Amino acid sequence: EHIAQQVIPDLPETNTHSAKVLALRPTNNLMGCEEDFPTLPDTDLEQIALPIKNELAKNDLTLEQRGAEFDLHYNIGIAYKEMALYILAIEDLEKAINLLEDHLVNRQQEQRYIQCCETLSLCYSGVGDFHEAEEWLLKGIKLTNHRDTEYKALRYDLALLYEATDRIEQATEAFFDVYAIDINFRRVAQKLKTLQSRYIKKARDERRNQLIPVLVRGKTITGERFEEETLIVNVSRRGAGLHISHQPQPNSFLELRFSDAQRVKIAKIVWCTPASNPTGGFQAGVLIYHEPPK
Repeated sequence: EHIAQQVIPDLPETNTHSAKVLALRPTNNLMGCEEDFPTLPDTDLEQIALPIKNELAKNDLTLEQRGAEFDLHYNIGIAYKEMALYILAIEDLEKAINLLEDHLVNRQQEQRYIQCCETLSLCYSGVGDFHEAEEWLLKGIKLTNHRDTEYKALRYDLALLYEATDRIEQATEAFFDVYAIDINFRRVAQKLKTLQSRYIKKARDERRNQLIPVLVRGKTITGERFEEETLIVNVSRRGAGLHISHQPQPNSFLELRFSDAQRVKIAKIVWCTPASNPTGGFQAGVLIYHEPPK
């Protein structure tokens, strides 16, 4: 009040304290207007502050609370996904996964994150956004070990995604990675056979440029050793198809000697069927190892 009396000396002594304080509030008197400067209603201020408060509250969650919130949004997302409401599912699944971002402090949290990545990928595929679906699978794969079941599942799903988008070579590569770990995983050997047949048939006009002379050594189905020269067809970085006159043992290893490059590779039989051409023999799909298998 003492300061107010100095600034506004002619303020009547009878005015209350609140009146003096009110007199100090800025006004638009420059234009002769007695109205106060406009202020935001409290409801608008709350709406502006709400996202900030929510973000601060999210950062203050304990691991247990964070896990409970994750389960809530994840289960809602799964329910929407089962009803094919993919957009709504994505909204809740992304809320769930954001709760774990930068908080992957143990294996359980990582597994939840990986599981959510896989589900998000399926939902984005459901709405036709294959690029985003691929990104979520790759995020999940980064957190897995090559021997983990999650790695095989995500890599297999990635192969299916590549196949659906007609990226046959990348699909074959991904399927071969799964096959190299577990030959019985989701009938991956049969999948490779079908995919390689599609690739070779589709690229028949280009196949001549892919034929590479090779000397093949291995064992027949009866256990006899054989050696023959043939041509190998590159399908991907790790997979190839070849035509041989001997029927090799299932899941056996072949030695491939490339005379032009003067190098030797080891290949594992993925599938082998009688050739349909008049010359007979067998067609086989092989997994090529860049290092000797253990």
